Amino acid sequence: MTNALLINTLIPLPQFATSGNDVTWPLTCELLFYLLFPRLIPLISRLHRKQLLAAAAGAVAAAWTVPLVSLRPGGQPLAHGLLGGELTDLPIGFVYAFPPSRLTEFILGMVLARLHATGYTPRIGVLPALRCSAHAC
Repeated sequence: MTNALLINTLIPLPQFATSGNDVTWPLTCELLFYLLFPRLIPLISRLHRKQLLAAAAGAVAAAWTVPLVSLRPGGQPLAHGLLGGELTDLPIGFVYAFPPSRLTEFILGMVLARLHATGYTPRIGVLPALRCSAHAC
């Protein structure tokens, strides 16, 4: 039933995380993101270019913080994740399948789309671009 309602990975219990159909987790993420979109877009639309750049940097930092928080001080993932089970062992379950932890990536996409709409073009120069293409970044 949780798969049909697309709430299976929103419930942090092992019996719901991968119940029935494992591939529904991205649909659960998308459902959450599309429900939040009307609330987030007015906030992002109010930001000016410099604020958008700062928001993009903040979203990248937040996206990297999620997996770092899921590690023990020794650097090893916790034995049992937030959700439990295969997809739910940290960092897999918390970082990969839990929709709220993927929200920063969605916000980053919204910020980058807004930057593009404002006409922002990153200035990286010819030499770094050539170096990057020669080494297949």
